[in-house]
Amino acid sequence: MSGYKFPVHHVKMADDTYRVYDHKTDNSLMVAPSLGTTMAIGAAQGATLGLADTMTPEKRLEAAAQQHLVNTGRGGCKITKGYLLQKPLYEFFFECPTVAPRV
Repeated sequence: MSGYKFPVHHVKMADDTYRVYDHKTDNSLMVAPSLGTTMAIGAAQGATLGLADTMTPEKRLEAAAQQHLVNTGRGGCKITKGYLLQKPLYEFFFECPTVAPRV
């Protein structure tokens, strides 16, 4: 997690405003829900002793990551995989098309 650039990029989606961090060297992004959503997730889990699954669905986080790529001029890049780093942070990897050299 220490390889991610700050400041945070805010990506407004229909359901939330997500926080997105670009990795300094890898083609990866760290994505989290808004601070308000993150606090609500923690409160709900605490109130139910951790039994409630209040996580933002991975597909919503992935959509925010893809939108960030579009917003930063990398719309041709595609998310290839993602996984939970630590609740509620997800990491997504992406690949960008390579431009063929001119002959």
